[in-house]
Amino acid sequence: MPTWTIRKTVEIEAAHHLPDHPGPCRHPHGHRWRITVEVQGSQLVKDMLVDFTAIKGELMGLDHTDLNKILKKPTAERLAEFVAVETVGAWLEGTGNRVTMVEVEESAGSVVRWQP
Repeated sequence: MPTWTIRKTVEIEAAHHLPDHPGPCRHPHGHRWRITVEVQGSQLVKDMLVDFTAIKGELMGLDHTDLNKILKKPTAERLAEFVAVETVGAWLEGTGNRVTMVEVEESAGSVVRWQP
């Protein structure tokens, strides 16, 4: 049975601050975050592994939010983990599909990758 891998990238606008950070990131500020999610599985439903629009819908719930109200420490690393486990990962539960990678680009050239 073949394995299928899909990748969806979405851009969101969201604010955060890192109170324990020694630099300017301790102050509230925003980013245009680019989030890429990779999902893998072997079972197609209606000829699709996962509907790209559905993944986008899950991620757009973070658009125009204050990430400090969602995450205790809203670093790019913790945002990637949240998307992988609590957002898209939770939505996929029971489907046989799994998140295999999440990349979060906080700003141009500053990217973190989560993998199980």
